[in-house]
Amino acid sequence: IRPAPPIGSPSCFHPRRLPSVSLPPNNLLNRASSLLASLKLQESRRVFLLAPAKAASSDSTGLDIGLQQQYGGGVGDRWQDAQAALADVLSDAGLAPEDAAAVSLTAPICIQSLIDAVAELDEFASWKSVLTDVKECCDDRPIERHVQVETTFRQRTYAIAKQMKGGRHISAILESLGIGECHLSRISYCLSSESLPDLFQKINFLEDLFTEGNKRENMALHIQQMMMQISIHADEDLQKTISFFEKMEAQCGGLGLLKVPRQAAAHLVVEFPHILCRKLDSELQAIVAYLQALGVPRDYVGFVVLCFPPVLLYNIDTELQCRMRILKKVGVRAIDLGRMIVKYPWLLSRSVETNVEEIVPFLLSIMVPKEKVYCSITKCPRLLGSSVTTLKLMVQHLNDIGVKSKRLGQVVTCSPQLLIRSRQSFNEVIAFFTDLGLETDDVCRVLMRTPEAFATRVSVLQSKVDFLVDLGVSHEWMKHVVQKYPQMLVMSVEGTLKPRVEFLQLMGLATNDIASMISGFPPLLGYSVDKVLKPKLEFLMSVGRPVKEVVLYPRFFSYCLEKKIKPRFRVLAHQNVTCDLKVMLSKNDDEFAAVYLGVSQMHVPPISSGT
Repeated sequence: IRPAPPIGSPSCFHPRRLPSVSLPPNNLLNRASSLLASLKLQESRRVFLLAPAKAASSDSTGLDIGLQQQYGGGVGDRWQDAQAALADVLSDAGLAPEDAAAVSLTAPICIQSLIDAVAELDEFASWKSVLTDVKECCDDRPIERHVQVETTFRQRTYAIAKQMKGGRHISAILESLGIGECHLSRISYCLSSESLPDLFQKINFLEDLFTEGNKRENMALHIQQMMMQISIHADEDLQKTISFFEKMEAQCGGLGLLKVPRQAAAHLVVEFPHILCRKLDSELQAIVAYLQALGVPRDYVGFVVLCFPPVLLYNIDTELQCRMRILKKVGVRAIDLGRMIVKYPWLLSRSVETNVEEIVPFLLSIMVPKEKVYCSITKCPRLLGSSVTTLKLMVQHLNDIGVKSKRLGQVVTCSPQLLIRSRQSFNEVIAFFTDLGLETDDVCRVLMRTPEAFATRVSVLQSKVDFLVDLGVSHEWMKHVVQKYPQMLVMSVEGTLKPRVEFLQLMGLATNDIASMISGFPPLLGYSVDKVLKPKLEFLMSVGRPVKEVVLYPRFFSYCLEKKIKPRFRVLAHQNVTCDLKVMLSKNDDEFAAVYLGVSQMHVPPISSGT
């Protein structure tokens, strides 16, 4: 059946012109047949209105082209007309024309609903006209018809969009943000009292905030660590935040979706729609300003909000300021608050606020000095998200490997992160040192000297060992290097170890010589290039000594240039004595004076102009 032209057009089919529906006036069976024929005809019209119109091909008939022209073109034209109509309605509601146009271009669900509504309206008009024709046919008398003014598709769409409730307009804005159809009704109802311009400004505010505050690297890892390490009772806001992240992890892309500002804003609105009910100036922007006043950099405010969205629902005076006062009461300095919030955004929750009063006495009980308690909390604010019961388990584990009483307090003060490590992760670090050949007592000594190493991932520790092995340090000597200088395990390969090795290579030392120096004197890795290595090597060359002398005695770099190295060079030069670096520097002052000066006390001659 070929689709019929619109009702009212000159070529409109009329039931009484169809042979199959010519009826005697009083024949009920024929009346039913006539109505059925009309229904089939209208069904064909409805299919034409709702089905996508195809462009006229080379073999299209003239009638096909004529029908498309009578209906105002294909679906593409109707879609553009609907977009323009929606943009006009949104503009009338207060949105800027360019914003209204942008929304209409990115709200396909709303556009389709408008097209369907107009199609249903046109179909209803067609049904009404056909039924009138049928009644004329059945009653064999004309019926008075109302004259209808012809309107364009865009005009009809505009009229329908204008009559839609405000929630439908809000749905268009939410849809343009990227929110799915299944959430539109719920969120639109929640925001039904908001004006469109205000709502649009708040959404832009969130997008800008996340664009500026998207500087934190490894956001997903940071959130996952907070979720794994929290062991206190979570309040309602914290529970909802954790649930939000769990839902994000279940999606394709996971928490990485939060790195895209527009997607982050969309997901945030879906889970916390009441944020858009707050006033922009006096509440949302005020909270951002308050976080900046606490010391949170502008570039990290968006990160903090994404990690703990309920912060935008808090009251500054009665909630946020109160929690900051509690932290200050236990000794946390105001200058450290911003850095602590960036490290642990859940610090702003009610649950952490109540846990502060339990953590402080616990730290004192494990011999952390009272004046250092605030340092431990500042270094590792995640302590405040851990229950005392969980922390006690880690303390017991440290006691089992030999770290007790005052030593325990010193270790925790230096590296409070140890207390929130899982037992499995801690045991993996112990196994790492055991594999290097260290005994249990050696592992304990390394822990007390460098507790930060035990709060580091094994993969990171292994990267330092691999760097030295690639340099030429043998596996047999690696145990000695770690025992003598475990601090190198917490140094950056790219930022610290590698530049120092490259400097020594630049000074003419071979790679195997550098490996030999590190094996014999591991603290060499800890000396600054600008403050230690460079000045001492330059002095050595200035007095005519070869640089390679330091290969035989790398401990040369451990002596003070001004107080020991230069004075002894001057004494030997004055005595016309030449000796190697070890003989020159390994003796204490009295031994050096007795051997080279024949006196029991060292006397350094004044620096002459020729020296």
